[in-house]
Amino acid sequence: MLILIGLIVGLILGIFGAGGTILAVPFLIFGLNMDPKVAIPISMFAVAVSAVYGSVDSFLKKKVRYRAALLIAIFAMLISPLGIYFGQTLPKDPLMILFSIILFWVGCKSLTKNKDINSRTSIDDIEESFPCEINQETNRIRWNNKCARSLSLTGGLTGFLSGLLGVGGGFIIVPALKKFSNISLDNIIPTSTAVIAIIATYNSSIFIYKDLLNIHDGVLFCIGTTTGVFLAKKITIEIKSLDKAFSYFLILISLLLVMKTIFF
Repeated sequence: MLILIGLIVGLILGIFGAGGTILAVPFLIFGLNMDPKVAIPISMFAVAVSAVYGSVDSFLKKKVRYRAALLIAIFAMLISPLGIYFGQTLPKDPLMILFSIILFWVGCKSLTKNKDINSRTSIDDIEESFPCEINQETNRIRWNNKCARSLSLTGGLTGFLSGLLGVGGGFIIVPALKKFSNISLDNIIPTSTAVIAIIATYNSSIFIYKDLLNIHDGVLFCIGTTTGVFLAKKITIEIKSLDKAFSYFLILISLLLVMKTIFF
């Protein structure tokens, strides 16, 4: 059953991108009636495997802003143990409610994704000052205190939620990089994936060290997700036509999580 659920998550991940991993925990909870404290480490392990796989090619193609990625990742790693601590000590119901809120928020944000892309295009056409500005001559970020502070806060929040809920954190990193920098969209996604790869691998090692992750279950789930991603690449599909459906699906899952928590 773990492989089957992983296969479904992998298919969603392969079709819609890294955001699909946010469904790993809800699917494990609904599919296997798994305690979120058990599901979160398994989800984190799957996020690590998929993110490492996804970021290698981008890094080789030099699409990753590695200095920005490292700064975000360092602060994420400093804070993520705190998230792991709260994730393992909080009662089950508040944890599920919090996860449903995140799912609902991501679903709503995804509905406005196209508008954000259009506004980003118009922003790129005019000169605007960002905390993390790209020097057009060197094609590097002009580092300053405001830029470092913005990316550090992004890393801290990402690390906390990653450790707390077992999510990658792309829903935080991508909007933050859009807001705080004029980095091109072609570099933002690979940079976000690289950060997630570092954080998820680090968090997974903590889960393993603390004996919170069942390696056998984690490997079975990853077999499913990896197979799902591979199969998804063979499917020819118009993703844009399904973007809204996926967003509404996230919102539906968030509401079902709330209902499961309150009534079951």
